Order: sequence, then structure tokens, then C-alpha cells
Amino acid sequence: MSATKPILRKLFKPALYWREIIAFVGLFLAFIFFRSERKELHAILPQLEKADRFWIIIGIIVTGLFCWFQGAMYQQSFAAIRLRLPALQGIGLFLKRNFLSVFLPAGGISSLAYTPSQIRRNGFTRMQIHQASGIYAFAGLATVFIAGLPVIVYMSFVKGGMHHAGIGLVSLLVMLVLLWMMAMSLRPGRYLYRQISRKIPSAAPLLEELFSARLNNRSVGTTVVYSLGIELLGMLHVYIAMLALGLPASFGVAAAAYIVSVLLMMVSPLLRGLGAVEVSLVYIMELYGYTAGQALAVTVLYRVFEFWLPLLAGFFAFAWKGRKIFLRLAPVLLIFLLGMVNIISVITPPLRQRLILLHEYIPLSTVHASNLLVLYIGLMLLVTATFLLKGFRAAWIIAVTLSFLSLLGHLGKALDYEEASFAGITLLILLATVKQYRRKASRKWLQIGFGTAVLSLTAVLAAGFISFYFIDKKHFGIDFTWEQSLQHTFRMFFLLQDDGLRPLTRFGHEFVSLIQWLGFFTWAFVLFAIINPYLHAADDEGPARERAEKLVGLYGQSAVDYFKLYRDKQYFFSSQVEAFIAYRVAGGFAIVLEDPVAANDEQKREM
Repeated sequence: MSATKPILRKLFKPALYWREIIAFVGLFLAFIFFRSERKELHAILPQLEKADRFWIIIGIIVTGLFCWFQGAMYQQSFAAIRLRLPALQGIGLFLKRNFLSVFLPAGGISSLAYTPSQIRRNGFTRMQIHQASGIYAFAGLATVFIAGLPVIVYMSFVKGGMHHAGIGLVSLLVMLVLLWMMAMSLRPGRYLYRQISRKIPSAAPLLEELFSARLNNRSVGTTVVYSLGIELLGMLHVYIAMLALGLPASFGVAAAAYIVSVLLMMVSPLLRGLGAVEVSLVYIMELYGYTAGQALAVTVLYRVFEFWLPLLAGFFAFAWKGRKIFLRLAPVLLIFLLGMVNIISVITPPLRQRLILLHEYIPLSTVHASNLLVLYIGLMLLVTATFLLKGFRAAWIIAVTLSFLSLLGHLGKALDYEEASFAGITLLILLATVKQYRRKASRKWLQIGFGTAVLSLTAVLAAGFISFYFIDKKHFGIDFTWEQSLQHTFRMFFLLQDDGLRPLTRFGHEFVSLIQWLGFFTWAFVLFAIINPYLHAADDEGPARERAEKLVGLYGQSAVDYFKLYRDKQYFFSSQVEAFIAYRVAGGFAIVLEDPVAANDEQKREM
């Protein structure tokens, strides 16, 4: 019993799922906001169709300049530590890291750990790449403050309404100062360096190599200049979106909206602020006199320029590298986009002609149920995309199932054949890439999770059924039969509108709210039960460990090989030669311990 306590404490530790919880809440609030603006969303379609093509082309050109500036910023970051990075490789590095940042937790920072082999072939060490990436990241943070301060001050004191945005800039300044002080203190001979070296002597060489680089101050300054240019291009994107839609264009409003959206994107734990950024842009523009429809139209066009086009370019940058990587990342992007299509499909109104045709074959209540199904599947698809990137076999199974349900849901929503065809293409690509997903979730946790989910659903449905069956007639004016009890329980449990149920007393209203909230939290728990097995490694490592011990006994030469057999290690074996690598999963990343274990150097290179 005592052995299970640490596991339970780790599983239910509040900080364990904070990134996922915040991202889910952000998406949920964004859905509520856009759902409330449903009429405006319907009205912006004609605006987008009538957008000035000249300014659309200018916006796409500015997106190209944006990517070029990002590549030049990387080029100068490497030049700051006296390394030469070709311009095209800098652009490719940005596009790939930007693509990965959408799907990784705290993507703006964690994606910096990605080091393409093309960059390493230049002779750069991983430490040098991390040094240049650190300069790139710090310059990016600094210029948000440098560019944002005059914008926020001007808009606050000249036009008003931006006082609260200053808190974000002050927090950013404090973070920049602390990062600078920490970096200085970690240099050889300084306070933090001495303290860490005394307590962890093995870390001293790493710190010395990381923080003792001689910087080229001119290149550091050029990096900051390029970063300021990137902020200016971002503001210009919002301004161009206003011009393209024929709206009164204000560069001050565009700059303020951009700065606030970037601040939100920086603190977003997942999906690069998707949802929160859109809401903030609409809010800022409404503060300065734009209607909800106008603000939504500008937001959609701006996000195409600033988010979706670079994301698509990053997708093709990976596809260009090779078929295997393309096949691995294509389903992730498609699942992510399918989730967004599902959510947008529920938010936007269905075409009236298709609804009339649909009602001839399907009851209206079924259409409402299908709407809820499409929304829930959309949220699950966004979560699944993150775990699909990590190669989970179970995530692939869930993605295939959800894609199929999404296909049916769109056809049942309002004959949305465009969205249904997208789901069908996604399903076909997933089936074609089945061999790309080999990592297994813990079978034990899968059994526990699904068993608990089924038990919870059954228990809550039973509780609702019993409550309706025995509730006093005075609360609803109905003496419920068992069929009526079951029907109302199902409708409320699935959060559907139940026009046949009218509470007559205060307790009746409270009872309805209680059942609905109980249904909501139960579905949230079901989602947790589905995700939880992905957070635990497969527990069938026995045969793999025995094979690893055998290979270490035959070919082990390094003193570090002893630690490759520790219980915290997992193994990847070559399908071509007798060789393996030992790794440990930490924070969603596979950390490999030293070189592969193999018979000779040639086999190691094959690994």
C-alpha cells in the first residue's frame, strides 16, 4: 500500500497538468466568445470575400519578409558567437521550430531545443546551437518590451483604455532583468557558478562551456535590430488587414492589438495562444470603436498572415526534408487542423438550404446532438495531436476513431461535406502511416483509465435516472415514468436543450443545474482518463532490458554503459543491426544517454 502512495501523489500533483488545464480553459473561453459572436461571424464572410486582393498580396509579401527577418535574426545570433550560418538554413530553422512550437508545451521555449541535422552538419556543436538560440530568444523578448512600451504609453495617455496592458510589460521587464542577472551570475567565477560547482561538480564544465562564449557585440546589436523589424512587420500585418477590408486604418490601434496578442502568446502554455490571441485582438479593437464584425474580420485575416501561413510553410519545410518525417508530421497537422475545423464548424451557422434537406431525413434533436459531438471531438483532436507527435500507438487509434466520428458528425450536423471530406482525407493518411506510431502507453493505466471512465458514466447516469424517477411531482408538474426519467437524464447528461422539462420550484432549477454540472464534470473526467495513460510509459520493458543487458555484455566498452541498464531507462533497437540506444523520457522529450551500444563504429553511425 505504501508503495502506491508516491505514485498517487505524482499522478494527482496539481502542477502536473497545469499546462493542459490552462490551454483547455483558454480554448473553452475562446469558444464561448466566438459562439456569442455567431451572427457577426456569419456577417464577416462577405467582408472577407470582398477583401482588396492588392492588400492581400501585400500581406503575403510581408509574411515572406517576416520569415526572412526571422532567418536573418538566427543568422546574426550565430554570428554573435562567431559562427557562420547560411541565410536559407536560418529561415528553415525558424520555420521548423515555429511549426513544432504549436504542438509542444511552452512551445516558444521548448522548440529551441530542436537542432536539425542540417545545422549540425556545419560543424556546430549542440552547445553552440543552444548558445545562439539563447541569444535569439532573449533578443525576441527584449524587443517586445522595447517596441511595446511606446505603443502602450501612447495609446494609454493619448487615447485611453490600455492601462492594464502595462502590467504585462512590467512583468516582461522584470523577467528580462532576472534572466540577464542569472546569465551574468552563471559565468565562470561568479556567485551562482561557484554555488552550483560546489554542490554539483559535474555541472561545472557544462556551465563554463555554455556561459563563457566571447560575444560579438555588433552581431548582438544586429540581432536586436532584426527583432525590432519583426515586431514592426507584425504591427504592419494588422494594419494591412484593416486596409484589405476597407476599414478605417489606425496604425496605433494595430500596434496595440499586436503587442497585447504577443504578450498573451508568450505566456500561453500550449498551441501558441490559439484562442486567447483572437479574443484579445477583438477586445482591443472594440475598445477603439470597431464593431465586433469588423474586429473579427481583421483578426481572421491577420492570423492567416501571421500564424497559419508560417505554420503551413513549416509543414512543407519538414516535408522537404524527407518522406518519413513528412509522413510523421502530416497526420499531426491534419489532426490539429481537423480539431479546429470541428470547433469552427460548430461556432459558425450551418447553411439554411442544407438544414432544410437534412430535416427531411434526421430529427432536429439529432442535429443538436451532432453539434455537441462535433465540438467535443474537436477539443479531443487538439489534445490528441500533441500526443500523436510523440509517436503513441494509442494516440493513433484514438485519432483514427475521432476522425471517423468527425466524418459522421459533419454529415449529421448539416451535410457539411467540405469538412467531412477533410476528415476523410485525414483518416486515409492516418491509415497509411500506421507504422510510424510504435510507442506504447501503459497497458495497466489504459485499463484503469477506461474502466474508471465507464464506471463513472454508468454511476452518474444511474444517479440521474433514480433522481428523476423518485422526485416529487410538484417540482416539475410531472410524475416521471421510467422511460421519461431515462430520456431526460440522457438529454441533460449530454448537455442538450430539454424544452419538455420546465422547473416549477427553486429546487427544480437547482436540480437541473446540478445534473448538468455533474454531466460536464463527468465528461471532463472521461477526457482526463483517456489522456492519462499517455503520461505513463509502457511497463513491459522486461524483454527489452534483457536484450540490452546481452548487447552491453557483448559490445559494451564505455563506463557509461553501466548506467544504460538502470531501471529508469527505455530502449530503442535497430531493425538493421544488433545495436540499441538507451534513453529516458523527461518533460515529453527523449533524453539519450551517450552513444549507441553496437559492435563497431559503422553500426553506431547506422543507428
